[in-house]
Amino acid sequence: MGINIKFKITDFKKGAAALITILSIGSLLFTISLTSSMLVYYANQNIYSYSNSLKTYYAAYSGIQEALLRLERNKKFNNNLTLNINSTNDVSVSISNNSSSATIISTSTYNLVNTAFQTVVDIATTTSLITPTSTSELSL
Repeated sequence: MGINIKFKITDFKKGAAALITILSIGSLLFTISLTSSMLVYYANQNIYSYSNSLKTYYAAYSGIQEALLRLERNKKFNNNLTLNINSTNDVSVSISNNSSSATIISTSTYNLVNTAFQTVVDIATTTSLITPTSTSELSL
């Protein structure tokens, strides 16, 4: 009878050790998978934000290009316009012209990301040549 009791206690200790080992390994695997999932989630959000930033950057730049084309066709063009690049009316362009120079401000908005550019253009009165003198990104 004494041998049987010892055998059961030894089995119980082995089972407890196996249970603790399994729980430790399971906790470690859970922690690794949770951390990996969080890293993938935040990397995905970073890529999404970068993509939106690029879309607004190039949309605002295309607003500058559209304004330069309109000034090329009509040297006295002085107006506001909107463009549909990424979505409806997502680029607004303002042109203020005083016959010898013009200032173009193009602002783009897409998914809560805003980008704005300002370009100053000289207009030669004798040749009507349009020369951009400076382009800068505005902080919003």
